[in-house]
Parts: sequence; structure tokens; C-alpha cells
Amino acid sequence: MVLIGATALTGLLGCIPSDNPTMLVLWVEVPSEVRWGEAVPLTLKIKNISHHPIVLGHASPAYNFIVTKPDGSEVWRWATGLLDVILTTSVGPGEVIEFPAEWDQLELKWDEQSGPIKGDFVPPGTYWIQGILHGNIFEKVYQGEAEYLKTKPKQLVITS
Repeated sequence: MVLIGATALTGLLGCIPSDNPTMLVLWVEVPSEVRWGEAVPLTLKIKNISHHPIVLGHASPAYNFIVTKPDGSEVWRWATGLLDVILTTSVGPGEVIEFPAEWDQLELKWDEQSGPIKGDFVPPGTYWIQGILHGNIFEKVYQGEAEYLKTKPKQLVITS
């Protein structure tokens, strides 16, 4: 889980005064183990643990998942691009919002002409999955800058 306090979120949220005790908790839920070839359910969860509503500004899609090998090399990502739009998601006090996805255990490769394409199944082994919220600092949106809130990577073992 990642805990982010009011000071860190003030710029991201734009509408939250810095003296508000606003906090978010982010975590990713994935099975600890799956069999080779099975779809892997992924869920990014964000909880507002404050007593105040939070309005998140973000790109589209609002979230992503990245799968890496133990050496840190990327194997797959759920979203391969962001739309240049600003959307908002409200998170009420105590509310948990969920962003789901699924990984088919196929590598994602890049083709210079067609962009991202699916590759082969990854081999059995250990992988790390991280959830990302594509949050935008409202003041920096027009400068083309973006902020990303990331969860701690969670281990996934694919067995044969």
C-alpha cells in the first residue's frame, strides 16, 4: 500500500487546501500464484481515509498496470497510451474505488509500424505487478506535465 498525505496531494488535487488532513491509500490486488496460461485478474484500489471528499484529476485511462521481471525489465502494461484529456473522479470519505484489468500472460512487444502487439506467453516464474494512477496536477496540465501515483509492486508467481 502507498499512503499519501495532504501535503503531497495538495498540488495533485488542486482543490484540497494544504491544511486539510486528506489522505489516500493505494494498493494493487493480484493473486499470489496462478497457473501458466490462466488470465490474471488485477485491481487497483484507492481509498480516501480522510473525512473530506477528494476530486482526482487524471488522464484517460485513469490507471495502468505494469508487469516486470525480477530484473526490472517490463513484460506487459495494460494501457499503452494516454488520451490528452482531463477527467475527474470523486472519492468520498472512507470510499474505496476500484480500477480492474486482466493480464492474459502474453508479452507486450512494440512494432515500429503498428505499435504495441501481443507476443508469446511469458514463461513460468516470478513477476512483479504495480498499479499506477495517472493523476494530473491541474496547474501543470497545460504545460504537458503529469504526476503518477504508484503502488508498491506485488509479487505474482506463475507455475507450470
